Amino acid sequence: MDVEPELRRLEQANQALRQANARLARGLVGSSGSAAASLLARLERAERELARARADAGRKQSRLAELQVELAAASRVTDLLETELRGMRETRTWRLAGRYWSLRDRLLRRGGAL
Repeated sequence: MDVEPELRRLEQANQALRQANARLARGLVGSSGSAAASLLARLERAERELARARADAGRKQSRLAELQVELAAASRVTDLLETELRGMRETRTWRLAGRYWSLRDRLLRRGGAL
């Protein structure tokens, strides 16, 4: 029995099988591993976007802290002004001035001259 033709037929079948496997692999993955390269590029792009988002969040967090300090200062100033205004309205001079302006307005409405 001659083994040589059988061996040649097996080698051809093996070669055909390798070609079919390579063709199927290129169809699924892409030629030269391009799917892996595109996946790696997407991953690197996502990492850059994440780094930018974290930096932006850090800047916004520090700006928020600055605004909270400003708001606290404005609130203290408002409280001081309201306290001062209450104290001023409780004085005798303020009450007299209020009576003066009220009387003045009534006289002017009646047509009186000042």
